[in-house]
Amino acid sequence: MATTLEKVAERTWKRTALGWQLKCRQGEETFTDTNLLDLLISSPRKHKIFKIPKPIEKHLGADWLWYVGRPGAWRAYLVQAKKVEPDGGYKSVYHKQSFSPSWLGISPPVRQLDVLEGFARRFGAMPVYAYFNHYKAAGLPHWHCCQTLDIGQLGCTLSPSSTVKLPGLTGKDGFNKVHAVSETLPWRCIQNCPNINVQTQSKALFRAPEASIIPLDEDADEISLEDFLRRFDFQMEEIPFLPKYVVISTDESEVDEETSI
Repeated sequence: MATTLEKVAERTWKRTALGWQLKCRQGEETFTDTNLLDLLISSPRKHKIFKIPKPIEKHLGADWLWYVGRPGAWRAYLVQAKKVEPDGGYKSVYHKQSFSPSWLGISPPVRQLDVLEGFARRFGAMPVYAYFNHYKAAGLPHWHCCQTLDIGQLGCTLSPSSTVKLPGLTGKDGFNKVHAVSETLPWRCIQNCPNINVQTQSKALFRAPEASIIPLDEDADEISLEDFLRRFDFQMEEIPFLPKYVVISTDESEVDEETSI
């Protein structure tokens, strides 16, 4: 049986194509909100999601902070989402923003990538990009998972932030270039890899920093924004750079506890 992450990836792959076909496209923010909600609805015991209670700002450094693992062994990722265009490019991947946090030491306009990497260091997390995809010519050259090729799993992929430093990702070769990188994997891999001990040595995504603290208690509703900021020693003026969501996913099998979406 498929895990929740696998089902959401398959749905993203199909929904992206249908959006183009029916002239009802959805953007990366909509896909982020929908996909994370699907994780929570489908498997609430395996995926805890906390939404930062603040107005959405245009200077966000990331879309979500993601802890994957189990108590005492959490890996931390700071995630920025990008959605593929019909021509195969990621048009906003080199986005620059007009405000830069003073501690970053870079005058605006500043690359979204620099803010992501800077805040990842503050969180003690690995900066990564999540790509929401559909690509007609997808195949083995784009597949770097240790399991059998499953095209639908390319609907949601993860890659280290270093991939965004490649040129030409906004054009028609964007998908090809991102997914030619061997470090780009289906997002299910970081939670349910059957060969995780081997992959830890060979794939960057499995070498994410171990998180010393988790900014959520057992009941996500019990934590306030002030608690969250205090745990990371953030200041209120830095709120516009915080991710919209905090997600905690256990890396145990989800199959027995899923709810239909």
